[in-house]
Amino acid sequence: MSRNAAAEITLRRYCGMLEQAMAGKTNEKRDVFQGRMCRLTACPDHGLELSGMFGDCLVKPLPRNLLFSALRSRKGVLQTAGLICREEERGFFTDLLARAGLIRVTRAGNMSEPFPGEGHDGEYPLRRYVRMVAVE
Repeated sequence: MSRNAAAEITLRRYCGMLEQAMAGKTNEKRDVFQGRMCRLTACPDHGLELSGMFGDCLVKPLPRNLLFSALRSRKGVLQTAGLICREEERGFFTDLLARAGLIRVTRAGNMSEPFPGEGHDGEYPLRRYVRMVAVE
């Protein structure tokens, strides 16, 4: 990663912290686990938000009964979900995520692997006209 990219990521993180402080969310306890070239943030809330780019990942609890409504509200911007669940629940969650608007459901360890016809920016050229769901 270049210095410019690292600087941009750092700036985005600090801007996010400032925005939270200005919104009065500074009491929110988030555990940050810093690794080499990556960071995992464990959050207590279940509200959807964008994580930073380049190895910055948010982990949030989302109860099963809120899953569809929370994800459906973001239909059109959802991309990939990595499932970590029992094999007998896989079909249920795959169907639910596809109905909520995700375009790719895979095992958690395979989320970064490309697949044929994949859009480089998360949007397929024909997606505006057809709906595609990839199930592994």
